[in-house]
Amino acid sequence: MGEWSRRSDAVLKRLVIGQIELNRRLAAHEVALRDEDPEEIRVVARTPAYFRSAPRVSVLIPLYNHSDEVSTALESVTACEYESLEVVVLDDASTDRSQEAALDFLAEHAHLPGMLLQHIVNRGLGRTRNDLVAAARGELVFMLDADNEIYPTALERLVEALDDDPEAFFAYPMLEEHVNGEPDTLRSFLPWEPGRLAESNYIDAMSLLRRRELADLGGYTEDPRLHGWEDYDLWCRTAERGLRGVLVPEILARYRRAAHSMLYSITNVDTSEAQSLLRSRYPSLAASRDEEDSP
Repeated sequence: MGEWSRRSDAVLKRLVIGQIELNRRLAAHEVALRDEDPEEIRVVARTPAYFRSAPRVSVLIPLYNHSDEVSTALESVTACEYESLEVVVLDDASTDRSQEAALDFLAEHAHLPGMLLQHIVNRGLGRTRNDLVAAARGELVFMLDADNEIYPTALERLVEALDDDPEAFFAYPMLEEHVNGEPDTLRSFLPWEPGRLAESNYIDAMSLLRRRELADLGGYTEDPRLHGWEDYDLWCRTAERGLRGVLVPEILARYRRAAHSMLYSITNVDTSEAQSLLRSRYPSLAASRDEEDSP
């Protein structure tokens, strides 16, 4: 019964992801029929402060159907004590009022260096993050999902960690995980240990990364088979290339876990194909885990 259930889940996940990819291709075809470029990334708005700024940190927000949460995420950026920043939001063809919510926020916060971009056709999280990185001006980029938020000292502490450790590729904080508005547990609380990645992902995407090194690594995967595992794949690639992250052992951000979130929906219906793919791509991780476990 267990094996049959596992196979059924694997088939279901492939069907759902296949349907998502088919919908994207159909949408791109419809846009092309209107003599528009489905690859175009439209600039929806820039605040006056955007043109006057030369930020060191770019806070990047991929946005898809989070109209009720994106303003809270943006508000948390405005409350940051670190000043040399910009915020770039990319709406991945949302079907709700997400874009309008982000636009309204930027219109009311002209002092915030901010830009709102739009995908004409939905492209998925990996492509959206890569396009955000390409649009960023800061030497450091912080990934903030639209339904999460950072605390006022987050960016300052993460920047300090990278300044204190020039060899580190990225810095990540401990996260307070909330369920239905109440604190539940911690995420991203373990220090960098490559061998542990052979078992599971223990680092959330909410991290501060060096933009040039991220580009050199090839950015985030856009492979649909790794739907929802884009950050996990990046950390594995980081370890495979001999780079590393550094933990800032402080709770500096809030992660919202919801029933409709990617992590608790199609991503983990079945993990066998994604795990197999990561093992084949990054064989040294399993070897390093074996070495750490050996007496």
